[in-house]
Amino acid sequence: MKLMKSIRVMIVLTGLALIYVYMQMEIISLAYEGKRKERQIIELSESTGALSYKILQLKSSNHLGGNFLSENSALRFQDNHNVVELVTRERIPSGEPAALRASSQRSNPLMNFFFKAPAEARADEKSDSFQPWRRSR
Repeated sequence: MKLMKSIRVMIVLTGLALIYVYMQMEIISLAYEGKRKERQIIELSESTGALSYKILQLKSSNHLGGNFLSENSALRFQDNHNVVELVTRERIPSGEPAALRASSQRSNPLMNFFFKAPAEARADEKSDSFQPWRRSR
């Protein structure tokens, strides 16, 4: 009876030992697979960085300008012969943007109600005489 009992115990212990060894082998196998995937991720990350650099280099203004303005390209800068002048009802002075603003403010009082013109400095105020501790009289 003791022989049968000891054989059963030996079979159970052998089975448990085989399960333990199998689990250890799976753990080591998964560790190797994880390391392999980690290396693959690093390689893909490096290739992504290199490709991003190449894309940014191709999108750079220096590269695009070199391609567009090369001798083989049909694109050219516009010269004075290709400029179209528009004819308007009133002649707008080119050197006086303040006159343009003043004329547009006078012409539309509704816009003046919603959008106030920026305050202009008065000629009698001096910026160098600013003294915050004195009260103005």
